[in-house]
Amino acid sequence: MATELRTQRCRDLLEKLPEPKTLWKWMLWCTEIPRPSGSTQLLRDELKKVAAEWHLEYSVDAVNNIKIVKKATEGYEDAPTVCLQAHQDIVFAWDKSIRPEYNPETDPVWPALKNGWLVAEGTSLGADDGIGIATAMTILQSNTIPHPKIEFLCTDDEEVGTTGAQGLDPSFLCPKTKYFINLDSEDKNALCLGCAGGGDVVIEMPITREAIHGAVPVLVRISGLKGAHSSDIQLYRANAFKLVTRMLLVAWGTGFVFSNLTGGSAFNAIPTDAAATVLVPASRLTDFKNLIQDEAKIIETEYKVEEPAGIHLEINELTEPVPMPVSRQSTRDILNLWKLVPCNPFRMCPDMPDTVESSMATTLVTEFSPAKFTVRGLARTCRSSQWTEIEQLCQAIADFSRSTLTISGKFPEWLPKRDAPLARLAESSHQDLFTKPCRVYATHGGLECGIMLQKLPHCQAISIGPQVTDPHTIHEACEVASGDELLQWAAAILKAIDHELQPPAVEGTPITCTTSSS
Repeated sequence: MATELRTQRCRDLLEKLPEPKTLWKWMLWCTEIPRPSGSTQLLRDELKKVAAEWHLEYSVDAVNNIKIVKKATEGYEDAPTVCLQAHQDIVFAWDKSIRPEYNPETDPVWPALKNGWLVAEGTSLGADDGIGIATAMTILQSNTIPHPKIEFLCTDDEEVGTTGAQGLDPSFLCPKTKYFINLDSEDKNALCLGCAGGGDVVIEMPITREAIHGAVPVLVRISGLKGAHSSDIQLYRANAFKLVTRMLLVAWGTGFVFSNLTGGSAFNAIPTDAAATVLVPASRLTDFKNLIQDEAKIIETEYKVEEPAGIHLEINELTEPVPMPVSRQSTRDILNLWKLVPCNPFRMCPDMPDTVESSMATTLVTEFSPAKFTVRGLARTCRSSQWTEIEQLCQAIADFSRSTLTISGKFPEWLPKRDAPLARLAESSHQDLFTKPCRVYATHGGLECGIMLQKLPHCQAISIGPQVTDPHTIHEACEVASGDELLQWAAAILKAIDHELQPPAVEGTPITCTTSSS
C-alpha cells in the first residue's frame, strides 16, 4: 500500500517516536522519497496513489502542483474552504564523508532520533517541508478532526524560485477557498504573518583560458562549515566561497591561476564547502601552501563563535588531469568578483531593529565553462522600494567586473495583517490550547503566502510550523515534541472555522516582528 513505510530503518524508528504516530509515520514516509528541487515527480506519484486509496479527489496542474481535496465534516458544509499548503521539494545538502555515494534524485534520507530531535545521517533532513506535508496528510487521514472542506495544495519547486506558486492558476483551487494555512514555518508556538520578497540574481562574467607550463595542480578545499538558510543572513555564518577567495588573494603573489571552482548546495543556502583547483608554479608551491595555511588559522580565530567546530582545510596536489586554466587576468577577475558580491544584510527594519529588511546572499558557482564564469544568489527585501537599491548595487558590480546581470523570478513580500480574522483566530486558538500567547512575527525568509494572496486577494493567510533548526544544511533537525503541538494547533484552527470569520469591530495592536527563517 502507498501509505505504508518501505524501509526497515523507518519502521524501526517509528516504534521509538511518540504519539501522534500518524504524524511521524508521514514524516518518515517523506524521508523515503527522494525529492530534490527539479526532481519531484516521485512524490507526486506517491501522493496520487495515497489519495486514490483514500477515495479523495486529486489533480495536478500544468506546473506540477498537486491538490488533494477532502469534503467537510458534518456541520461544516457551509463554511469557506481552507487550503493547507506545503511544498514538495527539499534542499539537499550532504556530507560526502558520511554518505559518499548519496544521490539526491534516487536515494532516501536516513532519519535518526537524537535527544528528542529528528535528524538525518549525513544529509539534510527535509523537514522543510516534509513536516508540512506530514501535518496535512495526518489531517486528511483523520476521522476525528472536525473541519470545513479542505484542499491540500502541495506546490512544486518552492526552493528554487517558487515556480509552482508563481505558475499557479487561481482557478486550480476550489471556488470557495478563503483561508490559507501555510505549513512551512520553522518556529514553534509562533504565528508568522509576513515575509520578505525575493529574486534570483545571476552575474555572468567572460573569461579566457590559456595553457601554463611548469605548474602543479593543487586542490584547495574548505569544508565543515555550519552553513544556514540564507534568510538567517543576520547570523553572519561563514561563506565557504568567500573564505577560499580570501586565502587565495593572500597567496596572489605566488602566480597561481584558476582551473576550476565548485561548492555550495543551493542558491538559498550559505555554502558550507568550496573547492578551488589552481595551478601553482612549482618553484612557489611551498610558499603557496604556507600562505594558505597561515591565513586559514587567522580566519578560524575570527569565526570561533560562528564556527565552533573549526574550519576544515585541505591542500592536496593532484595527479589527474585538470581543465585548462584561465588566464592570470581572468583568475584575478574571478577573485575580485567574489570579493564584491554580497553575502550580508543591507539594511535592518527601522521600526523593527532585530529584523533584516533587505539582504543578498551569493551562494553558488553555476558555470565555469571555457569562456564564462557565473555566480548566483538570492536577494530579499520586505520593502519593495528597496529593489531600486539592490538592482543598482548588483548592476554596479556587473559593470565593474565587465559582466552581465540578470535578476529574475521575483516573488512578492507578504505584508502582516494582525487584525485579519484568520490571524486573530490562530492567536486565540493557541491561547486556549496551551494557555499562553503565541509569538507573532514576520520572517526575512520567503513564503509562498505573498504569491498566493497576490493571485487571490480576497483570501487570508497564516503560516505555522514546528521547531526546525538549521534547514538546508546537514545539521537540520526537527523537535519531536513541537510536531504534536503543531498538529493540535492546526486542528483547533480548523475546528473553529465552521462559518465565515468576521473582522473585529475595533482594530487591535500593530504587529511586532522578529527575525525567523523559513
